[in-house]
Amino acid sequence: AKERYAQVGIKLEITITATNQPAGVDLSDGIDVASATAPSWTQVAQEAKNLINSLGSTNTTADIHAFYVNTINAFGSSSSRGVAIADYWFDESDENYIYNLMIASSAGPFTAPHELGHLLGDNQHHTDQWNLMRNGTSAVNGVTESKRLDGTQESRMRGDSHAQ
Repeated sequence: AKERYAQVGIKLEITITATNQPAGVDLSDGIDVASATAPSWTQVAQEAKNLINSLGSTNTTADIHAFYVNTINAFGSSSSRGVAIADYWFDESDENYIYNLMIASSAGPFTAPHELGHLLGDNQHHTDQWNLMRNGTSAVNGVTESKRLDGTQESRMRGDSHAQ
């Protein structure tokens, strides 16, 4: 992630902490992030709220928390490699939970930077195969993989309060 964002002038400061799961969170069956059915798939699931309330950031522009978990249950699937609690997607009633993201143990090298892109740029998925924000990031690092950002994405990310 540091390399991806250094290319657009954003320096990431990362602190890693290992901890036990808090009350109200059972990671043995994965973390529930969003419901499987519309319209509630745009609402943060209670288990994710419990995790964020205990260990993450609520209602802040000061930092971003990333949670590395075994499995993510979201949008009717348990095969998501990552989910960002992004402002453009999640319901306004869950505004206090944005700027948190979940990364599954099955994630590839570009999953965390991709999910961070949803938060910093409020970016939806991109259609170009080379773009970091395309749906389904590359599982390996190579010259033609999905790891680049366009000028508009770069500007939006630099303008986010977390990138100041």
